[in-house]
Amino acid sequence: MNEVIDQTIAQAYADGYRDGYKDREEEIPVDFRNGQTIFVDLGLPSGTLWSSDFERVNGKILYQIYKDAESLSIPTIEQCQELLNYCSWEIDISYGHHPTIKNITCVGPNGNKIYFCLTGYIKVDGVIRQTTDSTFWVQFEENNFSDKKALLISNRDKNNCCCRVIKKDICDAFMGYKMPIRLVQKNKSK
Repeated sequence: MNEVIDQTIAQAYADGYRDGYKDREEEIPVDFRNGQTIFVDLGLPSGTLWSSDFERVNGKILYQIYKDAESLSIPTIEQCQELLNYCSWEIDISYGHHPTIKNITCVGPNGNKIYFCLTGYIKVDGVIRQTTDSTFWVQFEENNFSDKKALLISNRDKNNCCCRVIKKDICDAFMGYKMPIRLVQKNKSK
């Protein structure tokens, strides 16, 4: 009797495993881009192409937690460093009582441009924070369970006050925040 029960349990386990595997194989992957992502060759030494804009759904910027973003083709730390080091940056700031970034243009060595709008990030409460900044997730391989990496373009100083100095930095970011997605791909012609 015990042998029959053992075989029944083993068979149920095997059937469940096969059914789960089959369900996963048949799962339709979600493509947020709808085939509309445009990549720009900035003339970077690595041949990396950068998306011309943040990923959007129905015209609105897509914000995702790191776990959902890491499976997409988000840039690595090295790709972001290359962008920061090889490109020139044109940043238009209003010079009122609180200096604010109006436009951010990244110009590649070949003269091609991509633009960054002010995005901020979303905490768990659903409210967009730091709308004076442009941020996006960066691929981060280390096993740090709470912090990942994001690229930040800001005109805030260490006291969080708006100033006339622009900061472009790869910084730590809590993986539970929702941030915009910027995609990259390798130039297939190189």
